[in-house]
Amino acid sequence: MYNEVLVVERSGFLARVGLATWLFILVLSVALTTVASANDNLRITEFMYNAPAGGVSFIEFQNVGTQTIDLSGITFSDGLTYTFPANSSLAPGAYYVITSSATDFAARYPDGAFDGTYLGGLNNDGDRLELSSSTNVPFLLLNYDDDAPWPGAADGLGFSLVIVDPLGDPSDPANWRASGVAGGTPGAADVPVSLAGVLVNEALTHTDLPQVDTIELYNPTDSAADIRGWYITDDRSQPAKARIPDSSQYVLGAGAYGILNEADFRDNPGMVNGSPLPGFALSSHSEEVVYLFSADAAGNLTGYSHGFSFEASINGVTFGRYVSSDGVAHFVAQAVNTLGAANGAPAVGPVVIDEIFYNPAVGSNDIEYLGMTNISGEDVNLWDDSKNGVPENTWRINGTGYFFPQNTVLPAGGRLILANAAPAAFRAQYNIPDEVAVFGPFGELAGLSNSGETITLFQADAPELDATPYIVVDRVKFSDTAPWPNADGNGLALVRRTNGAFGNDPANWQAATPGFGRAVSGGEGEGEGEGEGEGEGEGEGEGE
Repeated sequence: MYNEVLVVERSGFLARVGLATWLFILVLSVALTTVASANDNLRITEFMYNAPAGGVSFIEFQNVGTQTIDLSGITFSDGLTYTFPANSSLAPGAYYVITSSATDFAARYPDGAFDGTYLGGLNNDGDRLELSSSTNVPFLLLNYDDDAPWPGAADGLGFSLVIVDPLGDPSDPANWRASGVAGGTPGAADVPVSLAGVLVNEALTHTDLPQVDTIELYNPTDSAADIRGWYITDDRSQPAKARIPDSSQYVLGAGAYGILNEADFRDNPGMVNGSPLPGFALSSHSEEVVYLFSADAAGNLTGYSHGFSFEASINGVTFGRYVSSDGVAHFVAQAVNTLGAANGAPAVGPVVIDEIFYNPAVGSNDIEYLGMTNISGEDVNLWDDSKNGVPENTWRINGTGYFFPQNTVLPAGGRLILANAAPAAFRAQYNIPDEVAVFGPFGELAGLSNSGETITLFQADAPELDATPYIVVDRVKFSDTAPWPNADGNGLALVRRTNGAFGNDPANWQAATPGFGRAVSGGEGEGEGEGEGEGEGEGEGEGE
């Protein structure tokens, strides 16, 4: 899309029109100059959203095209208050920087330049930024977050976010990395630091002797990675909890693994500049994180990070990295512990979510439901039946706000339905088979989101430290957009293809006619997962 701008040049000459009369003739020459639309080529290429003390927030734009673009009247329609001045333009490859404070920017970047100041602020917890043209047509949207998989080094630790591919999706966390230097490079190209992309790959977080809490690191690259002196932590906002020991075993060869246990990160966390680090212990009963941060020999962060969050776990079961068909990395309970070796399959079962009817067709009484099946060979008590457990603590389903009644037993191979309706009326209306248990209505939530959401089945475990751990049994984060099958308002339900395979993967689901407790064609119950409880967290990694 292009705009044609009139460029007028003025010149003149004298002409004789009589014996003594001369006349100045004014000549106007008119040319058309092409100016590209900002809609096509204006991109956000760097921003600092959670500046540390002494820093300042900023947004850097770049013209990634080959034509000068007209910025006049472009405005933020969401997130901030700023409008580009009239008659402003941006040459090919040039930058335009706006900041939250002119004074702070000048102090932090004395050799830098900025083009304007905005009102409002970039939210430290994530935000939605939308640019619109001078005619109020939105053309650029950036949704960012401070949680994984967004780079951790940019969340209050001094680094900015730099886009990887300006022509890619600006809301994709994989399309952003931490800046190559602390503070970033507003108004200039950022040169990435070459750092090995070592991953937090597996963790054992709930143990009794002789087992001990353990973290496994993995080098997936083709070159050796020296991670001695890097940080390992249970707090993304405080990387310097423990340092990786100065030992040759942490020069990881290509495809090699490194093991840290609680004797390293809890009992001997190391020092920085003569000061001892605090160390940490992994939690067995509440949500926590494990993160790796790159650092130089002096202990300064160098921008790379990778890690994951995890929840309560079954004693002796590890969490491991698993990549689903859509390229998303999940950190889930493993069927078999594989510390020091390649991860195996995720644990699946004993109960799985195998049907999601979330957006019924118009005129269908707005009935929604979840279907679940016990894929194990034994009855499953949907309450805390562990040693020293509390039977009053029953299983629950996040996404619906529902707690199962006490003394609920799902028999081996048995199915159940949780509906957003009274069970008796639902059973009668849809002729539910007698062997299928029906529960409902949903808890504090009236229905499932039509645009997709995360549904998690939790089991209660024995209380620890006056808290009741809830362990993930199954989790499905579905969506109404591809690659998830289309079951959005067309009378179809999402039906799990193979109950014994990992459930949080769009490839394991199809759109099919709702079964209302009956087996659905194509929804197979073949293959039983090993282990108990799935468990899942979210992770991130970035760097060059």
